[in-house]
Amino acid sequence: MNYFKIRTINWIKWLILFIASFTILYISITQLSKASLYGIFNIFMVDFDDESLQAATEKQSPDSYSKSHILLSDLSTMEYELFTSNRTKLFFVQTSENEDLIARHGCSVEAAALLHPNGLIFVLMKSRYVSRIKGTYSKLYKKYENIRFAHFNETQIYAHTQLSKLNQTPRIQFIRYFAVSHMSDFIRTALLYKYGGIYFDLDVIPLRKFDLFKNSVGLESKDGVNVAVLAFESRHLALDIQMDKQLASASNNFQSLCWSCVGPTALSDALKHVCDGGELHIHQKEKCHDIDIHNTYTFYPIAYQNIPKFFHSSTISSSIEHLIKNQSIYSIHYFHHMTMNLDVELKSPFAQIAQLYCPSVYEQLILKRQNRKHKSSFIATNSNTFLLCLLLSMLCILFVIFITFLLPIQGKTIFNYNVIILAFQKYV
Repeated sequence: MNYFKIRTINWIKWLILFIASFTILYISITQLSKASLYGIFNIFMVDFDDESLQAATEKQSPDSYSKSHILLSDLSTMEYELFTSNRTKLFFVQTSENEDLIARHGCSVEAAALLHPNGLIFVLMKSRYVSRIKGTYSKLYKKYENIRFAHFNETQIYAHTQLSKLNQTPRIQFIRYFAVSHMSDFIRTALLYKYGGIYFDLDVIPLRKFDLFKNSVGLESKDGVNVAVLAFESRHLALDIQMDKQLASASNNFQSLCWSCVGPTALSDALKHVCDGGELHIHQKEKCHDIDIHNTYTFYPIAYQNIPKFFHSSTISSSIEHLIKNQSIYSIHYFHHMTMNLDVELKSPFAQIAQLYCPSVYEQLILKRQNRKHKSSFIATNSNTFLLCLLLSMLCILFVIFITFLLPIQGKTIFNYNVIILAFQKYV
């Protein structure tokens, strides 16, 4: 009788521990927005390189491959135009090896070209080739004479800047997403320092002309800026200081898992260095070395927690009208790594904006429901969240049992799998 009583008590103890673990985990995870969950899992589960290019190269003959792909001009062949042209320069950079732009990124490029007919839109791609077949490149290149597609080389972009020293600094990267993100941060700094102009992340859709923006950034928080939209004159002091901080970060115990260290954090620290009192003063250029710091909503009117609504159908027109008619809003940042799992629904705010600002890729974006190469294998539904918490709770129980038999006894550590098996028999 005592045996069954003890066994029952042990079962109750473990059940209470399991329920407590599950409850804490479930509440913690469900408090995150769906966009946050997508972002977290995509960081670890998405391959940002398109293997189709390599596969196509191996399977096709040189002649057939040249018919389906175009060899991009090198950025170095465009430097004369970059240095001498008085036209507004706008930059987009694709740091993966993909052979084409996905439609939603093409929308950003087309919107920039449409709004800046007298500007130069540079789309820099790490891939040397671009597909003639997939559609986005051909649609944009044929319609807009102000778009320049070019292949870039990191060493070439860093040349004649402090970042050329990066090639002498080996950096260990553990996660592909962070490696691509860090490269993007280095490249945008070097581009603007050398050539001056306006930089957009590919997941930023401009809604108005940016011609008048010079030395402008947008706040992410009270003490930091976002680097998805940047406008700087060439050789600006703030960029020079940012490169100093980027090099210091890369050289001294490089934190490869710190997403913001060489991007938003480095630029925010540089701005605090040049601004009076070390503070980020909104619209006070005289206090920040001629840098105009804008409120968050100027470039980033939708918070990342609310960005899934931008993709979902809505019968309410006020939201889209607010974005388009509000003279204080210049762009939308839709956080691609958080939203790549989401389809652009027909009557969504994204679809309505695409119809106006990127008509050439609208059909590909909406009607064809393109085959997305970057789809995550994890979809954050309620059932999967429940199963995830269930799994983590079980792991917590196993960890408690495991650690119990790793406690040091008289200076020695017990590590015996037989003892662990006995523990299961005893407690369960």
